[in-house]
Amino acid sequence: RLRARDMLTRAYEGASLKDGWRPKRAGASANTDHLADGATLRTRARSLVQNVPYVSRAIESLVANTIGCGITPRSLAPNAAKVDDLWAAWTRVADADGHSDFYGLQAMAYRAMEQDGECLIRLRARRPEDGLPVPLQLQVLEIDWLDSARMGSNGANAIMNGIEYDPLGKITAYWIWDQHPGELMPGRRGKSASYPVPADRIIHLFASQRPGQGRGFTRLAPVISRVRDLQLYEDAELQRKNLETRLSVLASG
Repeated sequence: RLRARDMLTRAYEGASLKDGWRPKRAGASANTDHLADGATLRTRARSLVQNVPYVSRAIESLVANTIGCGITPRSLAPNAAKVDDLWAAWTRVADADGHSDFYGLQAMAYRAMEQDGECLIRLRARRPEDGLPVPLQLQVLEIDWLDSARMGSNGANAIMNGIEYDPLGKITAYWIWDQHPGELMPGRRGKSASYPVPADRIIHLFASQRPGQGRGFTRLAPVISRVRDLQLYEDAELQRKNLETRLSVLASG
């Protein structure tokens, strides 16, 4: 009997059920977790970056240390000088929106990936008459452009979280809104719709952490609750100190 009881003892203390710890959605896939929590995590992460100085500083430090002034390739081809000159000319006009250069796009995309968990980079082919050194430009899109609510099927393909997969699990298309869903443009919001963009025209930038993961989670996900609690504590302390400075004593004889 003692031997039988000893066999039932868990080898890993972390697997003990005596502490009452019951993780939520045990066994759910990464895509299911993202479907349930991705949008909320992204919204809260953005709020922390916008309102908490040290969180904003942390993101900026990541960008500065990872991207810096830009990750610059160098050609090792026989005509390396010509290739490098062509690259330098293209980087100045690489932004489809015309606001930045290629290295600015790098920083923007990486910042969005760390803050929101993911972002989209759309490859925009251009005509030869546009006069670009290379007939291609890049457009960095917030992940909000992806129609995450798009679920179901498209023929033999399956659509999950706005991403279309073929029967073998290969990504074939991304369902993109024709305008940012959060854009305040009177008269146009009701006409907004999503449409498929071939996967070879989209770079989906995110850090994959689990096998089969199709969407990214913000880097701030593990600390959102802690940072929020710390903010509430700091606000309470500031309020307490503010009240203490207003205390006074009146004495009469």
